[in-house]
Amino acid sequence: MNETMKVETNVVVRVWDLDMNLISEHKSHNAWTDAGLNVLRDWLSGDFSEHHIRYIGWGDTSGNEYARDLVTQRIKTTSKKLMIRQYLPSSSSANTYTLDTLRAYNEASGGTLFAEAVFEPLGITKTGSIQITVEWTHTFAGV
Repeated sequence: MNETMKVETNVVVRVWDLDMNLISEHKSHNAWTDAGLNVLRDWLSGDFSEHHIRYIGWGDTSGNEYARDLVTQRIKTTSKKLMIRQYLPSSSSANTYTLDTLRAYNEASGGTLFAEAVFEPLGITKTGSIQITVEWTHTFAGV
């Protein structure tokens, strides 16, 4: 019998041109915040007063946020896996900014910061000639 639950999270950010040709790919691991872990704890205890991850914020490591958009898709990919996908279109408030950080929230502004990921290589300069997707995959396992 497993006694410990482990959540491993990987992030893949892909940059596309307007014809959906892949330009670059950036990878990261997730850093859950205490607030995010406490919400998971509360859900397991039956307290569903906090919403789930509904928004992805795009920003930088200085704490600036340039865009926050709704999660596009949630997929139970395989047993014990959940992928959260989000699409940042060519027309975005993030245009002209250099992005290197993603943040997962439950609200359109403010809200609980569940997790943060800084992706490598650092810095995607967002312009109107690119669009970006993120796949945030959570794997749940007994340890």
